[in-house]
Formats: sequence, C-alpha cells, structure tokens
Amino acid sequence: MDIFDYAIKTEIEGISYYKELSMSAPNKGLKAIFDLLVEEEEKHYELFLKMKEGKTAKYVSSQILTQAKTIFEELCAAENNFDFNSKQVDLYKKAQSIEEKTRDLYRNKASESTDENQKNIILEIAAEEDKHYILLGSIIDFATRPEEWVEHSEFNHLSEYYE
Repeated sequence: MDIFDYAIKTEIEGISYYKELSMSAPNKGLKAIFDLLVEEEEKHYELFLKMKEGKTAKYVSSQILTQAKTIFEELCAAENNFDFNSKQVDLYKKAQSIEEKTRDLYRNKASESTDENQKNIILEIAAEEDKHYILLGSIIDFATRPEEWVEHSEFNHLSEYYE
C-alpha cells in the first residue's frame, strides 16, 4: 500500500472515530472540539486524495488549537460540573496514540516523495496531526482533572502551541 492509500484509509478511520467521540461527548464544548477534529481529518483526506490522483493540492494551516482554547475557556467560565468516565478517557488516549503514530508515519514517508510540493504538504499534515496529539492531551488532562483545570487557568497548556 502506498503512502496515499494508507493516508486516505487512515484519515477515513479518523473521521469515523472522531464522529463517534462527538456523538458520545459529555458536553457541548467537547462535542464542538471533536467536530473540529472531524473537519480537520476531512481536509487531510481531500488533500491526500488529490495528491493520489495527481491533482494540484494546496495546504492551508488550521487554527484548531486557538479554536479549542476558546472552547475550553467557555467551558471553564460556565462552571459546569464535569463528569467523565474512565471509558471516555481511554477512548481519548486511544485517539492520541493514533495521532502520534500517524504523525510519525507521515514524517517518515514524506522523505520518500520525489515531488517537493507533495513532500511539503505531507509534512504540514504531520504537523497538524501533532496539533491533534497536543489537543487530545489537553482533553485528557481536562477529563482527568477538571477541577484543577478550571481553578488554574495556566494549567491549560494549549497556549504554548498557538498557531
């Protein structure tokens, strides 16, 4: 399987997984974040499909971390009682692990491309997968320690990774 076939398959699986997480999200804020992740994976899918078909593709950087930070701030301001179960956290950890593996694979496979534009796009998508990894880490922290998250706004380390 070439990089594009693998990437297309991986992005389709990511879309499906994030849709499931969105549907089972314990609040509107996390649902919105998972919906953003669905949109991001759909963009990656489209880019890989274009490259596989030999069409011109252009990468546009996302603002997902900035958007997610705003959502987290709104969640904290609402002062809701957050309730996460261990199964949800395990699903978030699984998603983070998938993002890490995908990021690493894309970084490695980019070097095999003879097309400089395709190579750069693959590296940009790898960087986006890294943003997803970071975002999922924040979700895991939020789910496992919501009181600390709300009480200590500096606990939110998304600000370290602004686009």
